[in-house]
Amino acid sequence: MKRGDARRATVVLGVLAGLLASPGLAAVPGADTLQLDATVYLNRMPTVSEPGQKRQCRSLIVVFSVQARGGRLPALLVPHTVTLHQPGRSRWRQPVSAGETRVEAGPPPVLRGVARGCPAPYLSPGDRLTLEVALTAGRQRLHLRRPVVLGTAY
Repeated sequence: MKRGDARRATVVLGVLAGLLASPGLAAVPGADTLQLDATVYLNRMPTVSEPGQKRQCRSLIVVFSVQARGGRLPALLVPHTVTLHQPGRSRWRQPVSAGETRVEAGPPPVLRGVARGCPAPYLSPGDRLTLEVALTAGRQRLHLRRPVVLGTAY
């Protein structure tokens, strides 16, 4: 995805809490504003598998990051799933890969994660989608959303 296509979505906790279907969103301590950035793409690179080995379908990749504009991420922030919504179509949902999730401490701290899965047949490069990342911060549930454009890597 080109940098020009990568739009930033800022979710203002408290102001948008009622709109995000997460009633406890405003009560998350540690940050006034969380920002979700992401790249979503189809990996069209050829793959090789061992004879007799079942090929895994993981060519739709979502790479995301969450940071707090105030400089502090909420305590115990854990991503669980990513969902791609396309108007008039069904959703694509995958769990976040625990082995590829980390918090980078540098100023500011950034939560980074990846989800991979088989693309839905109706998705095509260039599609405008809405990405939703479901997280928890302690016992609070968060849903951060942003528009994305489906890219391709060869």
